[in-house]
Amino acid sequence: MTEIGSKMMSMQPLALNRSISPRDLSKAIGISESSLKRWADQGLLAVTRTGGGHRRISLKEAITFIRNRSIDILDPAAIGLPAGIDAGAAESDTADDFLKMLQEGQEESAQQILLSHFMAGMKITEIGDAYMRYALQVIGDGVHTPQTILIEHCATQICVQVLQQMQSMVKPASPRFKAVGAALAPDPYILPSMLVAAVIDECGGDTSNIGPNTPLDVLRCGTVDLPEGERPDLAWLSVSIVDDGREQSNQVSQFARDCNEAGILLAVGGRNIGHLALEHVPGMTMHASLQSIADLATSI
Repeated sequence: MTEIGSKMMSMQPLALNRSISPRDLSKAIGISESSLKRWADQGLLAVTRTGGGHRRISLKEAITFIRNRSIDILDPAAIGLPAGIDAGAAESDTADDFLKMLQEGQEESAQQILLSHFMAGMKITEIGDAYMRYALQVIGDGVHTPQTILIEHCATQICVQVLQQMQSMVKPASPRFKAVGAALAPDPYILPSMLVAAVIDECGGDTSNIGPNTPLDVLRCGTVDLPEGERPDLAWLSVSIVDDGREQSNQVSQFARDCNEAGILLAVGGRNIGHLALEHVPGMTMHASLQSIADLATSI
């Protein structure tokens, strides 16, 4: 087995506002420069013009263009994307392949699988449900030894880094609604609430993720306690740890009633949501998957 954690990689953030030329994009995806210019003139590819009249494309727009049309990337370096993004991998690598790479400490290969799927057009919803959650659940459910705990921590960090990249690529320029959420204290897990935020962003929202181990009073400050015109349209709670089911159930139920009175939808999900006995409150929905969250966000 590869020595886990000995070379944990840190992904460099992409300069999404950096502009590229139609020639750069042509080299990256193997489509003629003249075709790209024609699509730009038809409004199918957003471009700006330099003072000299030359077309320029933001990296974020190029990524959106590639993903929406499931175009193969032949030379990712041509537009500044990480090496190793492979259309073939997106077609053949499975969730079990991703799990194996995490278990063996193949950080770069694990990152490349997720980014390849993402660039091939796979939604963050599916990447989160079918790849990240599956792999981390298998690793977490195994026998806990110092080695397996280290594997789990490194695997989580890999997922967090890739998710940060993907979320930056899907954040909408003109969001349709606002959403604020967190992982309910004493939940220490960072990834579930991050995944919810990324999925909502991909569905057109503008998210603020307060993060793990958040008391409800803190979430209140960013939701129901705000003046009416500043409140979000949606709040979410991730529940992975329940230490006092009765008390936490009462707290969440009261928060749901407050959200309803404030005109805020509330989404509650997480692997231990079944340990809460929540009241039926209008405007509160329960979610067992990211796809369910995406369905809600799309409907707003």
